[in-house]
Amino acid sequence: MIDPGPKDRVALVTDGNNPFGIGAAIARALASHGARVFVHYLCQPSGLPDDRCDRHATGSPGLAFFYQQQAKTAEEVVASIREAGGEAKSWEVDLSEPDSADRLFERAEGAFGHVVILVNNAAHYSADTFVRPEASDGDPVLWEDGPTVETIDSSTHDLHLGVNCRAVALLMRAFAGRIIQRQRQWGRIINISADCARERCRIAPASMHWSHTAEVRPRNWAPTASR
Repeated sequence: MIDPGPKDRVALVTDGNNPFGIGAAIARALASHGARVFVHYLCQPSGLPDDRCDRHATGSPGLAFFYQQQAKTAEEVVASIREAGGEAKSWEVDLSEPDSADRLFERAEGAFGHVVILVNNAAHYSADTFVRPEASDGDPVLWEDGPTVETIDSSTHDLHLGVNCRAVALLMRAFAGRIIQRQRQWGRIINISADCARERCRIAPASMHWSHTAEVRPRNWAPTASR
């Protein structure tokens, strides 16, 4: 069996609060191989109006179920890791805040020691488009009973770029700076992106497409940071 190398090392995983999400799965996998895992999260409000949430069963897979999970803290994920014999802690912070990367590393290292594994999994999503509401009949949605599409503005665009692109770069900067300062010979960065980064921009969501198109460059950023 190939030794993945995380045993007795500290890992920081962003956006790990959804028990059924990618971040939680990565956190559990790292912990199962002996890593001490610090889970970042941000409780996100539902992107659906209340009347649409009421039309979906929140106990079964679907959009409302997804939003229900995203609104949780990371305690359920942390508890599952501990129950399996692993070590984990969590902290909530908004990665759109420019100083959040350094604060997150300070928290993680205060809990477990030097972080040598960084998993950039966090992403912001809201449905926006270049089309103004008056150009369509009623409230435009991505799909039936899906989130309402809003017209792109500076706040929605900046929030997407702040979390999906800038935060990735700042977390990598914080990670690389610490690795170099400590003269560590071992470190790993894993950047998670989305399929929309490789697709043409459709009517919506515009900001998510642009931010992930920019973020997909971490394929190049990670090798650059390792040099």
